[in-house]
Amino acid sequence: MGIYVTIAKGCNTRSVAEHTAALMLACARNITQIYEELKRGNFAIRNALPGMELRGKTFGIAGIGAIGFETAKIVHDGFSMEVLAFDRYADRSVYPKWIHFVDTLDELLKNADVLSLHTPLTSETEHMISRDAMRLMKPSAIIINAARGPIWDERDLYEALKEGTIAAAGSDVFEQEPPDARFPLFELPNYIASAHNAALTKEANAAVSLSCAHAVDDVLSGREPEFPIIRPDK
Repeated sequence: MGIYVTIAKGCNTRSVAEHTAALMLACARNITQIYEELKRGNFAIRNALPGMELRGKTFGIAGIGAIGFETAKIVHDGFSMEVLAFDRYADRSVYPKWIHFVDTLDELLKNADVLSLHTPLTSETEHMISRDAMRLMKPSAIIINAARGPIWDERDLYEALKEGTIAAAGSDVFEQEPPDARFPLFELPNYIASAHNAALTKEANAAVSLSCAHAVDDVLSGREPEFPIIRPDK
């Protein structure tokens, strides 16, 4: 019908990457657990839950697209973390040498102190992080999911956190959204979540709006928009 379809490419990349780092910090330093105890008057919690310093730790990225790469830059430059990446489709030659690629997901899981999920949701990646996958990880490891809920198996994640297979998890996404108030993972002190709002900053919202407006103006003015995903003539 001669209609363009466009996307607002890259407008919220930084916002999601920063949110990923925030979830990582909250898990590494037990922020929510300590806050809950502090509200109950338990100041002695400061001695009961030592945090994990991130400097020198290994940050593993599953899927190094735009958001994964932006997150990698934050943790490498800001926290002096080593970066490992697994991505079957990435052109390794375009990435800086401080990103070390591994050839298998298992290798990434075994070496990561923090595992950050940034893959799209496909039949290949659904429940990619399962009970068996988490058993390959260090018991001190943290998993962050700011991509899509079904990339990990939430039931397996619950068991892994409860049993101490891994140390903590932070999520911005759920297999079912919105989650039920009785969502089992909410019961666990070593799980933290946000409401699929990693991309929702004032800056990202403004950038998305402006990108959409530019696309409309381009099309109505007879120009091709900057980020078309469907072109009417093809």
